[in-house]
Amino acid sequence: MLTLAAFTLLSGRMSRSSPIPFAYLSHTPAGLPWRQLLTSLLFIPADNKAASQPFPILTVGWTLNLEMFFYAIFALALLLPQHQRLAGISVVFDSLIALGFALSVHAVPWSLWTSPMIFEFLAGAWIGGAWRRGASLVPVTIVMASIGAALCGLTFAFTPGIYLQTPYTGLRVFTVPIFVVLLSTLLHLERRGTGIRSHPLPRLIGDASYSIYLWQFFPVMIFARYLGSTSLAYGLAVILGGIAGGLLAYRWLERPLRRLFGQPRQGLSALQKSPVVASHAAG
Repeated sequence: MLTLAAFTLLSGRMSRSSPIPFAYLSHTPAGLPWRQLLTSLLFIPADNKAASQPFPILTVGWTLNLEMFFYAIFALALLLPQHQRLAGISVVFDSLIALGFALSVHAVPWSLWTSPMIFEFLAGAWIGGAWRRGASLVPVTIVMASIGAALCGLTFAFTPGIYLQTPYTGLRVFTVPIFVVLLSTLLHLERRGTGIRSHPLPRLIGDASYSIYLWQFFPVMIFARYLGSTSLAYGLAVILGGIAGGLLAYRWLERPLRRLFGQPRQGLSALQKSPVVASHAAG
């Protein structure tokens, strides 16, 4: 039954995350190396000679590769008793980060899977656990933000080349404490009834955030050609164009594909309410 719960999680996440990238990849030019296409479809980080970085064909999807890695670890954690799952995830992620620092891993995909940035997923899991229990978010926020800040210091202290030379880490690891505080603040507002759910426009943008994330790539390229990539006008055009394009993609592509491949909003929240998980809650 627990194996079924893990499968339910993975299938739900795949039906949520896969259709849009697959639709994009179906229109990629012919002649692409089969290995690059396969790793992109399977969300496995791999060298991309065209981009000179370990990016998938849809380059913004490098963060989606990390997300799928987290789902795989989380699905394995469902095989543990409920009270051990968060601890199990913590051991795995902490060990991977420690290995990254100790060995200065450069080989793909391990360079991405041992990056300090994966701590964001662990911090989110701890904050989510406190949220579900109805506990105060302040202690866990302080602890997670402090660990995130410590990782920032360790990154510069050890200065492994892979952390500071590739675009998916380096300065981005310094957003971890900011992410922790921002997430906790938003959840606090939700508890007070003044969060995003009480405002239609931010809620719509939140629902469409996945499409916005994927389709921002196009305004970035288009507006850089006409406005340059350093002007204020370029930044505003990318933000507005990304939101507008993402909303259109959400309405006309993501929602129909989600209805085709799975139930809307089927995922972790639905899994937690399912009889499969409920029957093992005491285990």
